Amino acid sequence: MPLLRAYHREHLYEYDISDRHTGCTFGGPCSSPIYGDIPNLECLHQVAMIAGTQRPDYVSKYLQNLPLLYGIRFSGCDLSYRLVAGTIPQDSREVLYRGIEILELSPDEPDDDWPYPNYPIYLPYWPIEVKASRPCHWKEFAEEIFDARENPPSQLIFAISPPTNLGISLWGLDGDMEGVQIIWEVDTDTNHVLVTNRST
Repeated sequence: MPLLRAYHREHLYEYDISDRHTGCTFGGPCSSPIYGDIPNLECLHQVAMIAGTQRPDYVSKYLQNLPLLYGIRFSGCDLSYRLVAGTIPQDSREVLYRGIEILELSPDEPDDDWPYPNYPIYLPYWPIEVKASRPCHWKEFAEEIFDARENPPSQLIFAISPPTNLGISLWGLDGDMEGVQIIWEVDTDTNHVLVTNRST
């Protein structure tokens, strides 16, 4: 099983650990500023970061890097965010900013014992890259991510199952054994991301 899977335009993309720096990573700290009027945003985890040129929706125009965030320590978390960029006035000049705006985080209080005590602040850092891609019908991918909808809910979807070879448990023994997956639904026009988890 690849570490991270993506679905875009009836193609499956499989990301896995790389032996070189690629611009894509699993884990590690989030290098983008996070904005929002929601408490405890510092407790969100960067599960992966996909470089703009390594996104399945990459085209000739510039695309932002895509951090895949999730509130692992927020039991039953639903998360919504978007990538933002622009200018703000500062000291009588315009300053460029780029970051992540959190739109929804529910619940907004992390649990000290979820998914297990002493959960790491950062997931271990590994460079990753696309190792394989192939045509794939939505029905096949939907079955793998336990999605009963007839059509893809967004243009680009990422999914991660509990990894077995990174030296960390994503969910603890019970959650890992149940195959709890994190699902990111990405609107490729607006870089708006909806995130949830599903299990068997």
